[in-house]
Amino acid sequence: LRDELSLNRLDRRARLREMISKGMPDINKAVKDFDLDEYYASALSLISSGRARDAFDLGKEKQSMPWKASNCTRNIRTLCSILMH
Repeated sequence: LRDELSLNRLDRRARLREMISKGMPDINKAVKDFDLDEYYASALSLISSGRARDAFDLGKEKQSMPWKASNCTRNIRTLCSILMH
């Protein structure tokens, strides 16, 4: 074991993992009707594609365009549009 990982800490982690594992059937049952797999897939797609980063990249704004609240609103609309598709 690494010096910073004591046997006591390792034991606490193992007990925590066991508690979470025992509780998973109840958690899965509680969220079954929410189809979270679809939300997780959408979130992962958004993050891995970089579309969210691009939507908020101020460096992609035209340099001649002064900052306006409408620019932020447009970026937020773009992000919302991406999230909905």
